Amino acid sequence: DVFAIVALSGILSRLLSSGTIIVATSNRAPKDLNEAGMVPEFFQNLLSNLEKHCEKVLVGSEIDYRRFIAQRSVNRVSANLPFITFI
Repeated sequence: DVFAIVALSGILSRLLSSGTIIVATSNRAPKDLNEAGMVPEFFQNLLSNLEKHCEKVLVGSEIDYRRFIAQRSVNRVSANLPFITFI
C-alpha cells in the first residue's frame, strides 16, 4: 500500500543514516518487492538506501519452511509473519 511505502521509506532512511542495525527477512529480493509499481520514486529511494547501507544474505533452500511448519501443525494454530528486528 502507498502509505506503507512512504512511511517505511522515511523510517528506514532515518534508522540507516543513524547507524541502526536492521535484520529483516523476505521471501523476495529487495528489487522485487514493488512489482505493482506503486509510488516508484519513494520505492527507488528506499531501495537505494537499503542497497547502500545493508548487506543481503541469501539463504537458499529447497524447503519452504512456512509450508513445512503448517503441515506439522495440523492441530495447532500458528502464524508466520514478516518481521523487522532492531538491535
